[in-house]
Amino acid sequence: MTRSSTSPLTDKRRDLGVFALSFVLPLACVAACLDQLGAFVIDDAYISFRYARNLVEGHGLVYNAGERVEGYTNFLWTMLLALVIKLGGDAVIWSKALGAASIGGVMALSLVAARRFEKGGVSLPAFSPWLVASGVSFQAHATLGLEGGLFAFLLLAGVLLLDQRSPWFGVAFGLAALCRPEGPAFAAVAIVLNLRRGDVRRVASGAAVFALIFGAYLLWRHSYYGHWLPNTLAAKTGDVSTQFSSGFKYITDFAATSGVALGLSVAGVGLALWDRGKGSRLALTCAGFVGLNLAYVLVLGADWMPGFRYLMPLEPFAYLLVDFALRRVLAWRVRTVAYALAALLAFGFWQRAVQAKTSIRRMQDESASWREHAGTFASWMAVHAAPDGEIALGDIGEVGWVTRQPIYDLLGLVTPAVGKLPGGYGGKDGKLLAAAFYARKPEYLVTIGNCKTSHFHVMRVMMQDPRFAAEYEFLHNVRLGRNNGWCTFQRSHPEKKRGVRTVLDFESTAGWTRTGSAFAEASGEAERRNQQRVIGNTGKFANSFATGGGDLPVGTLESPPFTLDADAMRLRVGGGMGLATRVELRVDDEAVFVAFGDETEDLRPVTWDLRGLRGKMAVLRVVDEAAGAWGHVMVDEVGVFDWE
Repeated sequence: MTRSSTSPLTDKRRDLGVFALSFVLPLACVAACLDQLGAFVIDDAYISFRYARNLVEGHGLVYNAGERVEGYTNFLWTMLLALVIKLGGDAVIWSKALGAASIGGVMALSLVAARRFEKGGVSLPAFSPWLVASGVSFQAHATLGLEGGLFAFLLLAGVLLLDQRSPWFGVAFGLAALCRPEGPAFAAVAIVLNLRRGDVRRVASGAAVFALIFGAYLLWRHSYYGHWLPNTLAAKTGDVSTQFSSGFKYITDFAATSGVALGLSVAGVGLALWDRGKGSRLALTCAGFVGLNLAYVLVLGADWMPGFRYLMPLEPFAYLLVDFALRRVLAWRVRTVAYALAALLAFGFWQRAVQAKTSIRRMQDESASWREHAGTFASWMAVHAAPDGEIALGDIGEVGWVTRQPIYDLLGLVTPAVGKLPGGYGGKDGKLLAAAFYARKPEYLVTIGNCKTSHFHVMRVMMQDPRFAAEYEFLHNVRLGRNNGWCTFQRSHPEKKRGVRTVLDFESTAGWTRTGSAFAEASGEAERRNQQRVIGNTGKFANSFATGGGDLPVGTLESPPFTLDADAMRLRVGGGMGLATRVELRVDDEAVFVAFGDETEDLRPVTWDLRGLRGKMAVLRVVDEAAGAWGHVMVDEVGVFDWE
């Protein structure tokens, strides 16, 4: 039915129905999806949060106080979060709220754009908002704490304003350029595709507004950071072949999950080139944006995050091409074609619904993993890290946000000494990376692996260097499954210790006194059968976990007497937590120091101050009085030293 043959009341009812079908119902689907995604915030978002907090607290727009490095790529987003923090808001909550609002804005603008494609008096619901609503990747990355949703909204607003020849498009594109570094490229493509005879002056006025906004920002960037480009560009590039191959796979994976929507968007491009009627210029601009986004990913490579964050800007424009194709084809009024399209759309949305369940589950798993490991580790470091102790790691986001410690970024985003090295993201030249690291000597090194080595190049390089064993010692591990974890090593500061001497050696326990059966087995170099992987030992160590009985045996192991002739004693202790599984230093038959594990198989360093006990005789007693879960104790490396 055409508009000309209906009454105003009928038109109003139809418009309300179209609005409900095209916006209200898909928005409800978005709300349901976001509810399932929960409170997950991706690790990189915390980088922007920290920049914003430091700005509000007077340190400047920096990650580490005193270091002007542009380690973010979302100036506008970071400034919005700084405003939130300044007003007393929670950056985490508001980042998600702003992202959710951006999704709604994208869907609303998609509805506006789809109406501009109508031809031949045919009024249809918009399909692009439904495609946005059924795309879990877009919704997730809009609400994981980063700027993707806002960037897509600003691009879409700029395109619609440009289509109307409003000079305000320059403001929208200018803000988009402050939101993401590829924003100026999108603005340039849109302006070139919309230059038509008779419109040059109006387009030029908007382009001038864009140039003014972006030019002012560039001048500020150079004056503040000393560079025209962000440090992240150097950190994330440097290996063209790897970037291209990973980007190509990223795109093909996205295409495989897009299904019917991809085919219809390609048809939309063809129809826009063939049919230069109403909305075709807008459709061609959408096609230009899709092509630019694909080229961007091919050049820079894939993203590490689940889903397709780097292709977020593409999605609303690809979905608008679907709307364009459907409206053009249905305007032919061929019934068999209409039925075929209806069947195709039904299949496409069924396919996206199935994929949505899988994607939501994957995001939920990713959220649980980061919360359990990065969140737990960050909380531990916030309590135990030495004041101002610099932490070297790759996943700097949540750790930097929670601990407030200085950060040495092994991936180079906020550490130019790493970011500017030859090699790609996460694959910088090993020798040069090690040289930069050991020249800096951060207080802590955090690796992900089994605490003996790591699957990640940047961490493995540190651990394989001969200086690692000499200058760093195992401190803590947050486990990832049975054999891997977030392993923390701390500088041993050998320059502050004079003459570390081993006083008790577990290579042999001859001369030690045993009671019970807990220490009946000889000391070993590794975990026993049915015991989790032991981390932190060097050679043989005492262990009350029994090969046959596990945690059941109880007993004690006591050393021969020795003289306390140094300032401090250092040992490693692991196993159960509590006095039932403990290591004692006994003087005059009294326990003057006690240590125990923390229900892990990690042998962690313990230091006891002996300066008030010099010259006294002592014994070390290892006690296992527990027969239940974690009813065992381990000890290794008992040595003494003098402080300088």
